[in-house]
Amino acid sequence: MRSALLLLLAACTTDSATESAQPSDSILLTDANNATLDVQLVLGHVDVEPTDAMVLDWGSLTEDLGRGSLAPATINTASLYWFSELSEADLLAAILDNSLSQASTSGQAGVMFNHGETSVRLDQLMALTGPEHATEFFKDTQGCWLLALSDAQAARWATFVTPVADDADLRADLSQAGSSLTVSATLSEPVVLPAGKPATVDWSGLAHDARGAAWRPENARELDVSRFGGSPESVAADLLRARDDINGWYRLDVYGDSVADLASASDGSGTFSGIQPGETWGLSILCDTCFLPLPVFATQLVAE
Repeated sequence: MRSALLLLLAACTTDSATESAQPSDSILLTDANNATLDVQLVLGHVDVEPTDAMVLDWGSLTEDLGRGSLAPATINTASLYWFSELSEADLLAAILDNSLSQASTSGQAGVMFNHGETSVRLDQLMALTGPEHATEFFKDTQGCWLLALSDAQAARWATFVTPVADDADLRADLSQAGSSLTVSATLSEPVVLPAGKPATVDWSGLAHDARGAAWRPENARELDVSRFGGSPESVAADLLRARDDINGWYRLDVYGDSVADLASASDGSGTFSGIQPGETWGLSILCDTCFLPLPVFATQLVAE
C-alpha cells in the first residue's frame, strides 16, 4: 500500500484522480463536515560526518514522531534526502502542505532491511537519484538534508541532518534528535448515517482539505472508518494518541474515486456494517503515501 523507499515523495503531486459518478442515494461529505487539523511538526537535528563509516543508530528510539510506541527492530527502511534548493523552513512547509514532488530532491538514497537491524552506515545507503554515493550529497553545503525511518506501513520518524567535519566516534544516536509531531482537530458538523447501515458517501464536492488547502483529488487515497473508546472531544484533542484507543478499524482503497460504499471497507476479517447511537466513530480520507499520512478529510459519524 505504501512504497517504503519512496514514501516521502510518492504520489502527493501526481496527476489528478478521475472522479466517480455520484449515486443518487449517496451521503454528501462537504467542507462543512471537515474537521480543521492543527499539525505541529518539529524536526530535530543530528550531526553526521560525511564518510562511509558513519553509523546512524536508532536502537534507542522508543517512540515515533507522534509519541506512539516504537520497536526499533520494526524499522525496515532508512532514507536520506538532499534538497539543494530548499531551506529547512521551506522543506517543513512543503511537508505540511503535501506539496513535495520528486523534482524537489537533488539526491535520494535508501536501504531496506529484513533482519531487524537498528543502525546503518552511510555506505549502505544506495543512491537512487543524484550523486552516485550518499556521502557525496554533502559535498555541496547548500540546502538541507533529511533522514527518514519507515516501517512496513508508514514513515515513523525523521530528522534533519547536519554535516560536520569531525565526529569522534562516527556514530549518531538518532534518539537525541528531538523530533516530534502532534495533531489535534476542531470538529465540524458530523455526518449522519442511518443506524445499523453502512451507506454510500460522496466527496466530489469538497473544495478544501482538513488543513485549509485547496482540495487535491490525487491525495484522497485511503478511506478509514474507525470506532474509538473515548469521547469525540478526547479523540480530537490528540488524533495520534487516539489511535491507541481504536477498537474497530475498517479501511478501503479509494484512489481515483470520489464515491465509496462503506460496506466495502474491511478490517481484515470482516466488512463495515454500520454504527449505533452513542458510539464514537470517525471517517477519514488519507493521503497514505505522503510523508505525513494524515487525513485530508476527517469527520465524526453519528447514527440516527
